[in-house]
Amino acid sequence: MHIVVESIDGAGKGTVIPIILDEIAKIGREVLSIAEPTNQGIGKFIREEIIFAHPDGHRYSGLVTAQMFAIDREVLYTQKILPWKQAHPDGIIIQDRGVLSSLAYQPLQDPEVTTEWLLGLHGNQIELTNAPDALFILQIDPAEAERRLAGRADKQDNCVFEKRDFQEQLAARYLDPAIQAPYQNAGTKIVVIDASGTREEVADKIKKALTSVL
Repeated sequence: MHIVVESIDGAGKGTVIPIILDEIAKIGREVLSIAEPTNQGIGKFIREEIIFAHPDGHRYSGLVTAQMFAIDREVLYTQKILPWKQAHPDGIIIQDRGVLSSLAYQPLQDPEVTTEWLLGLHGNQIELTNAPDALFILQIDPAEAERRLAGRADKQDNCVFEKRDFQEQLAARYLDPAIQAPYQNAGTKIVVIDASGTREEVADKIKKALTSVL
């Protein structure tokens, strides 16, 4: 079982994923929890340079950003995900972001980036060829997501994407059937989850969504 969790910034993936991991622990299944971008090599460079809002104002194009994410994704699948799947056929992988993020973010960032071009990048092809069983999309009002981000002392990464107008467009894009289509076509079950409300309310929704796919 392979589940990818997606959302706009501030929707609560950092809260939801530990809940999922706790539920998996209760049923005694082996689990691999991973995130994009990774924290080493190319992924570390993406976090510290590509998506960082630099004080001097320099920025990277959506084309460069998408290529970097695709390379990081290819490394992640080649070195970690695919070998782990083979070694743990009864295990569960929980992945924080995947190709859907690239399909949602980069065309908004740069009009030169198209869905067709993104799907042609080898790292993205690897994920969709080995498509997850389920895709959880956390849905939340961008204003609430912005409020949550402002109150998080543990997340001060100064990401270029954390702007209200961008997040509003992004929230709509995540629910666009055309953006979800590559996963639909690959047989992935897509579950949209209302991530507003208290932690207890969100936890209940997550547990129900998890039950529906396990």
